[in-house]
Amino acid sequence: MKIRVFTVFHKILDESIWRHFSPAEKSQWFVAYAVNDKHPKRMIDQAGISHELGATISIPRVVDNDQGAYFPQLQQRGFMETSCYVHVHANNLADDVDYVGVCQYDMRWTEEAVSLLRSLSALPPGQRYGFGLCVGTMMAANGEMHPLAFTRLRNWQYLLDHYNRFFSTDLRPGMLVNQPFTLFQTYLLPKKEFLELAGWLRQLCDDVYPWACSAPYETHWGSLGGYTERAASLFFAARVHAGQLSFRSLPLDHDESIAESLGIEKGHYG
Repeated sequence: MKIRVFTVFHKILDESIWRHFSPAEKSQWFVAYAVNDKHPKRMIDQAGISHELGATISIPRVVDNDQGAYFPQLQQRGFMETSCYVHVHANNLADDVDYVGVCQYDMRWTEEAVSLLRSLSALPPGQRYGFGLCVGTMMAANGEMHPLAFTRLRNWQYLLDHYNRFFSTDLRPGMLVNQPFTLFQTYLLPKKEFLELAGWLRQLCDDVYPWACSAPYETHWGSLGGYTERAASLFFAARVHAGQLSFRSLPLDHDESIAESLGIEKGHYG
């Protein structure tokens, strides 16, 4: 089973998030994916030394604005990690693998996650697992959505209708009851599902701008990333409901101290 995980960052990336992997495993499974052409890119190696992105590091790297297909409006409009999904899809960066993942620079790979990746890589192609960071149940039996769905700020009916139009399905709200609610745009998916999700997000990014970042919704830069983050969670829940994916937890440690140690401000939360 061939796996590729794109780790998204916009300024600096600390290689210590992969400290439980061997150098060979890191170079085989991970890609440092740099977004946002406003900032110079740097990496901190295992010895704690900062390097320019072009210097020798232990894993492959991709800069989205260096690709043949590049859509600068994605970062300009605040779509955040969604830029990685769209550009990986548009530039065929995952065509040669069986599983594709996207995670963020502030996600540490725990020993449990390392074991998971090792065991998955040893399986034959064709497994139908979907791995994500689950925060609870998307919808309760009474129809109430998880608090982090932010139903007053995100138009879920629009997302549901858009999903149905794009995939020619008839997904209804009740089908989301007891389905996993995954966030952070952090997933490890079979290539087929990853490319379908990325293709949908590309269209969705065009269709939600600018109304979804205008009153009465949030208007700050980065708010649209909240729409696409929840769109990805809808996609994931829909595929689990349909039996196309078998849900598994992706046991990463979302370490808030990483951003602080790297001097990264998270102003996109408004």
